[in-house]
Order: sequence, then C-alpha cells, then structure tokens
Amino acid sequence: SSITVTFADSLPTAEDGLLALCQSDGTKTIARTTDDTQNLAQEFHPTAGGETTVKWFGRETSSPDLSPESDYWVSFVPGGGSASSSWMYIRTKADTSAGPEITIQGGSAVTEGTPAVFTVRASTAPTANLPINLRVSESGNTLFVLAADEGDKTVTIAANSTTATYSVATQNDSQPGPNGTIRVSVSAGAGYRVGGANVGLVTVMDNDVTQPPPPGGDGGGPPPGGGGAPPGGGGAVVHAGTNESALFRFFDADNWEMLIKLLDGCSANGHVWVFGAATTDLGYVIRVTDTATGAVKEYRNEPGMPADAITDVAAFRCRP
Repeated sequence: SSITVTFADSLPTAEDGLLALCQSDGTKTIARTTDDTQNLAQEFHPTAGGETTVKWFGRETSSPDLSPESDYWVSFVPGGGSASSSWMYIRTKADTSAGPEITIQGGSAVTEGTPAVFTVRASTAPTANLPINLRVSESGNTLFVLAADEGDKTVTIAANSTTATYSVATQNDSQPGPNGTIRVSVSAGAGYRVGGANVGLVTVMDNDVTQPPPPGGDGGGPPPGGGGAPPGGGGAVVHAGTNESALFRFFDADNWEMLIKLLDGCSANGHVWVFGAATTDLGYVIRVTDTATGAVKEYRNEPGMPADAITDVAAFRCRP
C-alpha cells in the first residue's frame, strides 16, 4: 500500500522538510518517500501542486511497508523550525493483488429432501472463471448429507460475475430424528482471498414424527388428557415428576431430554425461580407463564448448540 501526498497550490512555507506519519495506535515516525535514494529519509522541497508518495512506515530502507486497509495521519514537518502542517487522515486501500475477497452465506432453512443452498460472493468480478475451494460438513449426529457430498468441494464464479450458487443435497428418510445443520466454509485457494464471512449455515428440518404410545403403555407415554409429541418434533411431558419439576421428551417416549424446575424463592429474594437443564443440541424455545399475572419468560437454544443450563432466580416477582 502507499499514500500519495498532493501539496496545495499555495504553500505557507518555502522550507525543505520531511513527511511524518502517525498510526491509529499513536505511533509516529518520519516517513521515507519513494524519491529517497539514501539509507535514511532526506529533507525535500515541496512543490506547489506537486506530489510525493510514501510506501513505508519509517525513515530507513528496512522500514516496514504500509499496511492495506489501515488508518494513517500524515503531516509535513519543515526543517527550519516553522510549524508543521495539520494532520491529514487517510485510509489505505485493500490489497487486491491476490484477487477478490470471497465470502459465503447460507440460505433459508429447508426440509429434509430439499437441497440446502449457499451463495458464494466475490468482492470484485474476476476476469476469468475463478474456482473457489469449499469444505462441506454436517453438525451433530444427523445423517441428512451423504458422505460423498461432504468434505472438500469446488464451486466456480464465472468470469465477469460476482456470485455463484452451491447446493448440498439432503436425504429424505423415514426415521424421526433431530433437526440438523449443514456447514459450508470457504478454504484458501489461488486467485482469491478468504473474507471474514467465510462460513455459511443452513438448518435442515426433520419431517418424520414419532407417534406416541397409548397412555399407560410404558409409563413414558403422554399423561391423561393429551400431551403427546405434537407434529414437527415438539416436546411432550413425561409421565413423571413433582409439583415443582417436570421432565420433557422429544420424539421417542424413552428419549427424556429436559428437566424444568419452578421453585418458590419468595422468602429468599422475592421471586419465583426457573431452573432447567437439557441434554441436547436441538433448537428449542421454552415459555414459562405466570398464570396469575400472564407474564411470560422465554428461554432459547439455537440448533446445533449444546444447551446451556437455565438459572433464572428473578423470573417472576412474588405477589404480596
């Protein structure tokens, strides 16, 4: 990167001088210009309307290059003791010598059997077809993606275009299970730079629902009056627990995954407490309702993330 300084048509001083640079962290230095032929930066005579270029942060031949996409301030320092010019701000451009910056974005959630779609973007259009290296993986214990469709893959951004679409096929099975997440990341390659947004995610929704066993069939079925697993993989109350706690299951009757406790903490801090623990990485929303006031608290977990414990000791204010 470089900084080109253009002097005003009317200069306040005719003195020779040097250019000074300052970085965003406050570090200052005398800057070596591209016109310097000596080991150290030499004073020069600015020309009204003329230009000079700085490429290094320092006055020696071994000084480091200016960094791309970085903030600098530049000032002219007269050698005869006159006041320096005001500091002028400038930001260097991105280094485009390595090609465009490549990012990726996942599309909307899909139902199993529907391809997961990702959009690969280039910051500038390549002049020739540009192959982009990708890495495909599936989170959790789901099997929506065949092994042959995982691992290292390639998508090509066509010449004079800035986008390409990459699709990952998903399998439509008949076995109920948790939702899954497909992850596609941009890997390093020739002719491009990997951008910051280099990972795309798409959620795959399972469409198979387990029918709950009849009440009393195994002690784990739905309680009297309903409560079986609703369509779409919702939770159901396990036929067990106490007045202060409840267990919930997903999918199968023997798949107990979540414990919720409501405790009376009024004498301790004037609130009802909500505690919970789940042995799952499924996405879920827990809504706890104060039936006296109608107040609702929500506790969430994102799909593919191990569930954190719920320890809310100020969930609902106790009534006098």
